[in-house]
This record gives sequence, C-alpha cells and structure tokens, in this order.
Amino acid sequence: MARRWTSTDDARLRRGYAGGEPVTEIARALARSPDAVVTRRALLGIAPRRVPRPWSELEDRLLHSAVGANVPATALAGRLERSVHSDSAQA
Repeated sequence: MARRWTSTDDARLRRGYAGGEPVTEIARALARSPDAVVTRRALLGIAPRRVPRPWSELEDRLLHSAVGANVPATALAGRLERSVHSDSAQA
C-alpha cells in the first residue's frame, strides 16, 4: 500500500507545480510516481497546466516510432514528460 500524503508533501507538490517544475521531477522529489502526483494534484483542486509545449522534431519522431513499436502510452508520456492525452493527440 502506498504511504499517505502529508501536508509537507502537499506543500511540495503545490510549490513545484506552481513553479512550472515537471511532474516527473516533483514525483522524484516526493518518491512517488508521476501518476500519483497528477492524481493528488487533481484531488487538491489544482488546475492542470493548459499551456501546451510545442513538439520538437525529435519528440515527434520518437512518438511515431514508439506507436509503431506498440510502446505503452503511459511509458512514453513519462519519458517525454507529457500527458498521455497529449501523446494521443499528437500521434
């Protein structure tokens, strides 16, 4: 079972998210998965970031190669520090 979130964890998440820190970095600092951080963000009522980051040519090639190789969207999203939704939309 996962350990409970503390008020210190929540404060760290809020600070990092508001500062534009990538979810993967927040997750690493909290010793949690990126999915856990995103879920907790939503439970805390913190709005998702809506400013889309442009796709680089390299990211686009990687995405298309990964789709062709049946790489799971969650694995690819974590590697590219993007949401599964943005990966699907770009593919």
